[in-house]
Amino acid sequence: MGVWVNWGLVIAAIGFIIGDLVLEVYESVNLAVLGMFLLAGGILGLAIDSAAVGLGTAFFLALVYLVVHRRPGHMLPKQVSGH
Repeated sequence: MGVWVNWGLVIAAIGFIIGDLVLEVYESVNLAVLGMFLLAGGILGLAIDSAAVGLGTAFFLALVYLVVHRRPGHMLPKQVSGH
């Protein structure tokens, strides 16, 4: 069963990356980065043959990205003086 979960992560990652390219939603959500985290979890899970490790890795990386990158004001332009 773990193999199918990990392959599901890999296929979902490909879908996220293609979706980001097609939709071009770079400003709101970076689907390609989240797809890369799913891909990393799927490949690690396949290498270790553990669905829990694959899902855990993908979830942890995505959570860290969302906490660090999506903090309020992170994407606002920097204040530049007119001088």
